[in-house]
Amino acid sequence: MTFPGTIMPAFYKTTGFIRPGDGFTGKAGTEPLDPLLTAQQVEDVVAYLMTLREE
Repeated sequence: MTFPGTIMPAFYKTTGFIRPGDGFTGKAGTEPLDPLLTAQQVEDVVAYLMTLREE
């Protein structure tokens, strides 16, 4: 399930962003947005989370 109208961090995506600053101030940044995590970092987080067990 996805919610297109929400603001979420980018994982893998580097284009097609709606810059929220435009709607509030008209001064959204123009520089490219890099993903917060690389593909390898996402895989590492998932692998770690899969090792956690509730005791």
